[in-house]
Amino acid sequence: MPDALTHLCGGLLARAGWRGPMVPVFVAGAMLPDVLSRLPIAALLFFSRHVHALPDFAFDGWMPLHLPAGIVLWSLLLTMFSPEGMRRPVLGNLLAGATLHVALDLCQRHVGLGYPLLLPFSGRDLEMGIFGSEATIPWLPVLVPMTALAWWAGGRLRPGR
Repeated sequence: MPDALTHLCGGLLARAGWRGPMVPVFVAGAMLPDVLSRLPIAALLFFSRHVHALPDFAFDGWMPLHLPAGIVLWSLLLTMFSPEGMRRPVLGNLLAGATLHVALDLCQRHVGLGYPLLLPFSGRDLEMGIFGSEATIPWLPVLVPMTALAWWAGGRLRPGR
């Protein structure tokens, strides 16, 4: 899942200079749209090919978890598992990380279907088309060390250090 790794780096880069206890929640929010929508499909495809064939409808229904309406729903659900006094910051950080995810995805250019951002209210595709959806893969060898360096430098530059 190279795209999830790209979103991990994006989340860490966004919070490199602004630390705190909610960084893991923010980074989870940046990664979960891909994890919750694409990982189940990959697992079901593997099962269907190697164990027992599954009907087509088993693969439907996962992609809305990658869109804003689904993101809001799973963010609210996950927030309910946090302590009552922490729910507002958890929800805010999950949604902020997921917003970063959506913003990065909107920069992509897809072959075929684009990004139906306003689903279920509109099925119209939206995307800026700045780079192809696969373009992040060759950049990972640069992005990963850059993220590590920014994270290290951001921690060293914090006030009170």
